[in-house]
Amino acid sequence: MMRPSTTIVFRTAGTSARCSAVPAIGTRTGRTPTIHRVAARASKGGSYSSSSGDEDENEEAPAAPAFDAELLALEARAKWAEISVSGPTIAASAGALAIVVLSVSFIGVVDNVPLLPKVLEVLGLGYGAFFANKYLLFKDRREVLAKDFQEAKDRLGIY
Repeated sequence: MMRPSTTIVFRTAGTSARCSAVPAIGTRTGRTPTIHRVAARASKGGSYSSSSGDEDENEEAPAAPAFDAELLALEARAKWAEISVSGPTIAASAGALAIVVLSVSFIGVVDNVPLLPKVLEVLGLGYGAFFANKYLLFKDRREVLAKDFQEAKDRLGIY
């Protein structure tokens, strides 16, 4: 039996992306309305009835609205104006970004050291086996773990 081949066509200007192995999203199958048809009916003052599936079969879907960068910029400025403490927000965002960059570079360095990734993997497996043996194998130990976990949640104020 021959397997179907998958064809992927990347999206370029004026075309839509499609994959022959997956049905196109938004195609009319049965009584499911496409978002363009529902929007077109709403703009005309009509409503969509799911029981009537064939009445607008020949109606062409309107073109998708173009990307409006100015509107996006205005919305971003309005959202930024709503933030009352913008200085600490910027500092926290910059700190989070710096932590991510440093973490990625540190992981890259550790990954390039010979044998260190495998040693850390073995240590992780060993600790996992130790944890399972200590807390998960027997019922009384699971209850102790649940009690410790609940105490930690209470201390931190997590419900």
